[in-house]
Amino acid sequence: MSRHPTRVRKAGRGKSSTGKLLGDRDTISKELTRLLTVQDLKLMTALKNN
Repeated sequence: MSRHPTRVRKAGRGKSSTGKLLGDRDTISKELTRLLTVQDLKLMTALKNN
């Protein structure tokens, strides 16, 4: 939680490339987590249906 403001500050200090990279990695990890959760839910429903 405390890591987020520092990232924003770092991006505003002229290190936009690193800030962007960190943001992208954050988004990618979030997307991966979401996809995995969806897959898990599908698997659970498939197991329940059988």
